Amino acid sequence: MEHRARERGITLGPGVARELATRIGGFVNENDADRRQQSRIAVMELEKLALRHAGEQGTGAGAGNWTGDPPGNGAVTVDDVRELVAEAVPGSVWAFVDAVAMRQRARSLELLERLLGSTPEPVLLAVLHRRLRELIEVADRLGSGETPGSLVRSMRLQPFRAETLARQARAWTVGELDAALEGLLELDALVKGVGGAVAGDAAVRLAFDLWVADRVASGG
Repeated sequence: MEHRARERGITLGPGVARELATRIGGFVNENDADRRQQSRIAVMELEKLALRHAGEQGTGAGAGNWTGDPPGNGAVTVDDVRELVAEAVPGSVWAFVDAVAMRQRARSLELLERLLGSTPEPVLLAVLHRRLRELIEVADRLGSGETPGSLVRSMRLQPFRAETLARQARAWTVGELDAALEGLLELDALVKGVGGAVAGDAAVRLAFDLWVADRVASGG
């Protein structure tokens, strides 16, 4: 980020590069997050921020280097970024599914908002269905006396994934997982128009939100 700013003679105040990178999704770690547009967005946002201080920025080869001058002396500030740069964090299906599995309602709704419109609903339904089925199996095995370590062998999982699924399964009761799966099947029927009913985008979005609100929030 600092390199791109220097190339354009834009002075960045302390913390600006990190704040901007955060708002455009530079620290999203999930492999499926879409980063194809991040470089272009970063440049566009830098140039937009620089316009606020047009006439204040220095010129020449070293103009983009932060020298410790106080904010307002031509440097883009963190407050500028927060005021002018809208969050454009790329969505991640796997982050969403993990949030659902950990029963993080607010996080799930936040990630769902980013995904709807860019990810086909059948894809979301498929990965949610698979995860819930995995959690039901894991919960059953743990209830029968297995340990996360034994899941590595019995379910042919990597150790980290076995620990993750075990931790997620413990956040639910078997009854809650069954109810969540049943609700997901109803949502799937709505999306596919089973029975001839055609749901619009707004109705589908609302149905996803309600499923998260009703099934993901912890009952405890």
